[in-house]
Amino acid sequence: MSDRVRDLIEQWRRDPAATYQTWFLWDERLKNFRSIRRGIGQVVKEIEAGRFGVAYRGSSLETILRRAF
Repeated sequence: MSDRVRDLIEQWRRDPAATYQTWFLWDERLKNFRSIRRGIGQVVKEIEAGRFGVAYRGSSLETILRRAF
């Protein structure tokens, strides 16, 4: 990795308003990763059982995406 790229990454990591600080290091986001993983497992089970359906509203997929963003 070039020094310029390394410097840019370090600048991004130090910037308090950058996505690294506000998204990757947000405590709630880390908790949400576990919930999202479980939710994806639920979606897979529903698909495999033929119960997933076609409506997004009220689906397990909507719940996952709400947690992600």
